[in-house]
Amino acid sequence: IYSCTLHSVQRVTKIRNLNPSFGGLGASLTGLRNLGNTCYMNSILQCLCNTPRMADYFNNNCYLDDINRDFKSTIGKINDQFAGYDQQDSQELLLFLMDGLHEDLNKADNRKRYKEEENDHLDDQTAANLAWSKHKLLNESIIVVLFQGQFKSTVQCLTCHRKSRTFETFMYLSLPLASTSKCSLQNHYGGLDGGHYTAYCKNSDKQRWYKFDDHEVTEISSSSVKSSAAYILFYSTL
Repeated sequence: IYSCTLHSVQRVTKIRNLNPSFGGLGASLTGLRNLGNTCYMNSILQCLCNTPRMADYFNNNCYLDDINRDFKSTIGKINDQFAGYDQQDSQELLLFLMDGLHEDLNKADNRKRYKEEENDHLDDQTAANLAWSKHKLLNESIIVVLFQGQFKSTVQCLTCHRKSRTFETFMYLSLPLASTSKCSLQNHYGGLDGGHYTAYCKNSDKQRWYKFDDHEVTEISSSSVKSSAAYILFYSTL
């Protein structure tokens, strides 16, 4: 599990050295300098860099054979939301970044089209495999391999009781706030206008947990990773 956490502004008001910490602790354990409220970006990049297969894909230059050269992306140029130095939402950056990476690394010919077919006569596993194969006809990238999954949705008619299934692809699941008379944000730190993001990542080489707080990288215990402040969780089956 990797987590991106939002903390209160009050906890980070201390004066900090903004020089990055190069090397020192090992691979994927380099701090990133805060360029002015860019902790939302730093925390996301640290989580992605500590995804072993993702890091290997870029470190071994595998991406060179997969680049879709019909597209280009520069975060601040394409989406001016991230061009300045204001605090941003880390999840919005993550979604934009992953969509852009998938687009640029997609090896599939997205001009292909396939015909929708009835799957009621198929068992769940066969129907799921068929839906996934059709998805890969248009989407084939390292992002699909590492970060996309599939869930089943079933709708049943209350009159004839006929069931209809769909198998949809997802890359992230958002948890809604509980529907109560009082809106509670006890798992949130900071105000509505800002806060501070950090990342907790398990290093694949050392098999230890580290806290990434912009340029500062420190080892932490596994027990301290579990926190109600967690905002984004990365789960891995590897």
